[in-house]
Amino acid sequence: RFPGYKSRVLDKLKPFLEIDHLEYREPFLGGGSIFLGKALAIDNWLNDIDPYVISFFKMVKEKPIEFCLYIQKQGKPTINKWFELKSSKFKDENLIERAYKFLFLNRTNYSGIFKSNPIGGLKQESEWKIDCRWNENQENQTYYQRMECDELK
Repeated sequence: RFPGYKSRVLDKLKPFLEIDHLEYREPFLGGGSIFLGKALAIDNWLNDIDPYVISFFKMVKEKPIEFCLYIQKQGKPTINKWFELKSSKFKDENLIERAYKFLFLNRTNYSGIFKSNPIGGLKQESEWKIDCRWNENQENQTYYQRMECDELK
């Protein structure tokens, strides 16, 4: 497993992804770098085994404005928020909480790995802190550009 690897080859794949196409199927969606980096097809099929990934993209598709407002309301990441989210249980979380947990941990964990420790360590003694990869406006803008797409399956 190479988390984030597809985003590293996106520039090499771009010439192929800019070709008009009717259908796109993504078997391992993950962070969605290929999907978000390509032109939309008429039919876009997004799949992943991880329920947090699915929750995130469901919110992007079905309730984009509510999700953006929820993200903004949470504020910048903190280590306390990280501990809170890491200790929450799937069965106790609703769709928007799962979606936010995916985004938060993807942007604040080492290499974006869900089960990893936070950037900067548990005591935040590193030069790099938990919020170093978090840009609230950028996070919202990147996904919001795709959120109004009702072509997603």
